[in-house]
Amino acid sequence: MISIEHQLLKRFLAVAILLLTLLWLFHHWWLESLFSELQQQKLTQEVEALSSLRGNQEIPFIGDSLLYRSEHSGHFYIVKQGEQRWLSLSLVDSQLPVDQWTEESGFFDYVSDHGKTYLGLNKRFENGDQVTVVEDISSSVNQLQNSHLKLTALAILAILLLLFLQKKLIRSAFSSLDSVKKGIDSLHKGEEPRLHQPEIKEVAPLVDAINQLLSYLDSRAKRNRHLVGDLSHAMKTPLSVIRQLAERNNNGLSYSHQQLLLEQTDKLADLVEKELKRARITGRGSKSHSFSMESVTQELAETVGLIYPQKALDIELEISSDSCFPGERSDYTEMIGNLLDNAGKWCQKRVLVTSQCSETELLIRIEDDGPGCSGELIHQLLDRGVRADESKTGHGLGLSIVAAIVQQYDGGIEIDRSQGFGGAQITISLPLI
Repeated sequence: MISIEHQLLKRFLAVAILLLTLLWLFHHWWLESLFSELQQQKLTQEVEALSSLRGNQEIPFIGDSLLYRSEHSGHFYIVKQGEQRWLSLSLVDSQLPVDQWTEESGFFDYVSDHGKTYLGLNKRFENGDQVTVVEDISSSVNQLQNSHLKLTALAILAILLLLFLQKKLIRSAFSSLDSVKKGIDSLHKGEEPRLHQPEIKEVAPLVDAINQLLSYLDSRAKRNRHLVGDLSHAMKTPLSVIRQLAERNNNGLSYSHQQLLLEQTDKLADLVEKELKRARITGRGSKSHSFSMESVTQELAETVGLIYPQKALDIELEISSDSCFPGERSDYTEMIGNLLDNAGKWCQKRVLVTSQCSETELLIRIEDDGPGCSGELIHQLLDRGVRADESKTGHGLGLSIVAAIVQQYDGGIEIDRSQGFGGAQITISLPLI
């Protein structure tokens, strides 16, 4: 799964590093160029000053001046006139390559074995005179390098700060989608039929597309249910006619063929009845309004009590107040009605209905004090037409309808033996998210 936030942060980091690298290189080039230009201007001015003295024939003054006698460390002068040459005192006993410096004209640089850096200017005149000025720029170069290091540290801090701000901005922008997410959650639970228009302009086309898709799916589901219902109702009349003809004694069929025809007609009728009930299943995420599970279950329990008056059923309800069915009331009525009918049919007297609701799941459990069922039959009861006792009336479609509804809501159903009542225990789990 791709994270948009991570993708944006990666791209922003790449762009930020590129821009800051270019800025650092430009700063490095500009600062070195400025430093070199200033140093060259300084050396040029000193060479011109010495040249003016040379033109005034004041070389002896140079020899007697501070430029010659002072041990001015890091700043050297070499003046050559004819066979005479004057050196700064710092150069007299030094191991610096004075002869090498005076070989070529123009600016030059030199790095000593000790790591010191020198910048010099050597100027030759037409009459053979020569003036050389050399300066130790090691401290300046170190300061320049330190400034680059500081700039690098600042650039890294700037990238980290920008990444932090970018992450905050991205999360702030995506937090505006919380309303859409909540709307989708409500839609998924069936609390809302459609998504509300968002405040964000860029998200509006997506919301409109989702609403259009929901309208299309809803209309298609309704059309399919109507078609199935119409087809099932239309098949009832021909099946009724076939059954009436099969039951006649003078229909020309042998007894075995007559029974076979009646059996197949009953199977078709059961199939039609099942499809009619399946067509009424609305499905997950289509709840038009909320309802009280406790009141609906209480009504169904009273109805089942009227169906089996000879048992004087004791149906207990433990429905938590926060229980919420994630769908239509008709689906819940169909599901619980079939389960209560089966429990009332098989129990001795007692039936218990409980429900528990968490943030993610709704659990419904129905237990009775009947005989229960064998392990081999448990896995078959959810199939269409299978009955635990063929002597009991009915078509065996109740649990299959329940299973179809649970499947429609992406839930699960388990049949087991009740620990407290000793009979059957049916547990249904339905996701809420």
